Amino acid sequence: MNVEKGIAQVPSTFENLENLNTPEKIINQMVLNIRKQQADIPSADIEVYDVVLMVNIDGEWKPVKKEDFPKEGLAVTLPYPEGTGKDTHDFVVCHLFTEDMGGYHIGEAEYPEVTKTDEGIRFTVHGLSPIAVGWKPIVTVNEEEQGDRQEPAAAEEKDAGLRSPKTGEDVDMVRIVMILMSLAGFMGALYLAGSYHKR
Repeated sequence: MNVEKGIAQVPSTFENLENLNTPEKIINQMVLNIRKQQADIPSADIEVYDVVLMVNIDGEWKPVKKEDFPKEGLAVTLPYPEGTGKDTHDFVVCHLFTEDMGGYHIGEAEYPEVTKTDEGIRFTVHGLSPIAVGWKPIVTVNEEEQGDRQEPAAAEEKDAGLRSPKTGEDVDMVRIVMILMSLAGFMGALYLAGSYHKR
């Protein structure tokens, strides 16, 4: 099996497909397919591979023809992308069909289940080239709990801001208003008393 990063040439079956008739378009479509499965995977964390199954015929290595491809599919193991690993990342794989085979049509995609092994990521596909791999860090239980704790804390801080305690100025203003009301009541009483005596 021959594995190369990127897409060197366009499969002949893609030449008449407007969205897949250049290497750049193929890569863009593969990236889009991965992100449809996992929207939180950035484009920078997606690698596209050109994978070809080869067979030795009379001493010459040639790509396997569609009719000779295993009907049960082919198990593929790819090394972990640089900076990733079995215990640190999860992976999503997309294979884009270049032939009508396995119940799929040209340009359609399959998303095989990924098994993480010591050698790399392993998955079974029903055709080869191109294959894209996307990855994202594993979120641990402690990190999830920390995130859950931070959200209520932020809400409490917001509520505390809405329910801010009265300042010293607020208290002084209340006292002044109460004193003025008391004086107004006292003056009113004196006025009534003076009016009564005049009669």
